[in-house]
Amino acid sequence: MFKIIILLFVIAMQPSLFAQGVKIGGTGNPDGNAILELDGSNGKGFLLPRLTDTQMNILNATDGMLIYNSTQAALYLRTNSSWQKLADQNNGGGFTLPFTASQDVSNGYVMELTNTSVTGINGGIKGSSSTSGYGLYGSSFTGIGGYFTSSLGPSLVTGNGNVGIGTAAPAAKLHARWNSPELLQLENTNALNPGINVRTFFKTGSFFTGAIGTTGTGSLAARMSFFTGVASTSAALTEKMSILSNGYVGINTINPVSRLEVNGKTLLRPGGDNAAVEITGNIRVSGSNSPAFMVTCPADGSSFEIDHPSCNGDPNALLFITAASVGYANYSVEYNAGTQKWKIITYGYMLMGKFTYNLKDCNDNCTPVYAAYAAAAIIFKDQKFNVLVIKR
Repeated sequence: MFKIIILLFVIAMQPSLFAQGVKIGGTGNPDGNAILELDGSNGKGFLLPRLTDTQMNILNATDGMLIYNSTQAALYLRTNSSWQKLADQNNGGGFTLPFTASQDVSNGYVMELTNTSVTGINGGIKGSSSTSGYGLYGSSFTGIGGYFTSSLGPSLVTGNGNVGIGTAAPAAKLHARWNSPELLQLENTNALNPGINVRTFFKTGSFFTGAIGTTGTGSLAARMSFFTGVASTSAALTEKMSILSNGYVGINTINPVSRLEVNGKTLLRPGGDNAAVEITGNIRVSGSNSPAFMVTCPADGSSFEIDHPSCNGDPNALLFITAASVGYANYSVEYNAGTQKWKIITYGYMLMGKFTYNLKDCNDNCTPVYAAYAAAAIIFKDQKFNVLVIKR
């Protein structure tokens, strides 16, 4: 009779129990939003059903079922009629590393991390490697291997072997694009001093073929340096052209003392007006002697002696003479071995003709011409003229 009374009491209480939920363990009422509350304050936990791989796979499970896979030591949830792994045993939980997963996501991401902080140095994901490996590695079969953006647009994109900065479609191995001139900055963190360099090197195959950079010449000065050549090491390249802070340009010299200084032979070809050089100012020739060179004319005007440091003592020097007014004079050019100077002999009178007697002319190979009409070499008696000395 007592058992029947207890059963009737439990049946009568069922609607009330289901309305407010059931609490197992602990004290107090169950959570108002829970059908079932497990309270582990007594030092005990909730033990899930434990199944092996075989048992889990043959189980005709309903979506929402939760089990512990004892073979893999992992939690599994039944969803969309398949088992989904929730967690592995791992130092701290989560998933075991290395971890590999594959999901079919058409318009989204397999994993998306967002850092909502707006202060300090933060990010959505950070990668690093303690060896020579990759800190962060991305790949794609036909798309973009890595894509990084900022609020102002694409900041870094890698795809098809090309890297784009400011563009999502890099057209070269490195493609920088932005609406300002500050597209590339190369910085040496050492303080500017003589010999401190910033350089970009060019290499073809196993050889370095050139470089562009700057070279410090002081704590507040530097020169632009251009290197050419073919060398097995970058340090073996030679600086061929230099531009100083004051704008002076040197070719085959790193210390030019004028706007343009060329150390070596110079070839100037004529332009459309058939002129190779046009000078609008004065010409000054410098040398070891003072003055640089002199042209001495005797009283009778029969000859002109050339005293020039570049041709004195050199019987193979080539002389080209231009005059300042119209007129012709018969002349010859001779080298005086005694004085080791060149002399232009005019014989003291004017002639309506141009002749060459022992006049040395030359082509690109400097071949002497002993008997010919000199179309550009004329001497004028008692007139000012310039002398150009070309050394063999």
